Amino acid sequence: MRTGLTKRETTTYIWFDEKEPLIHIRPHNTALKKRLVTYAEQHPDVC
Repeated sequence: MRTGLTKRETTTYIWFDEKEPLIHIRPHNTALKKRLVTYAEQHPDVC
């Protein structure tokens, strides 16, 4: 996916609310996206 940003400009956003159990992660890094998908597939009970 082409975002028009350089590697230096990309940011991974992680946000959460202390009241909610969910943590939202929005990576621009393709390798990190793949690692997160693999982790979620291996641990569906926590993802």
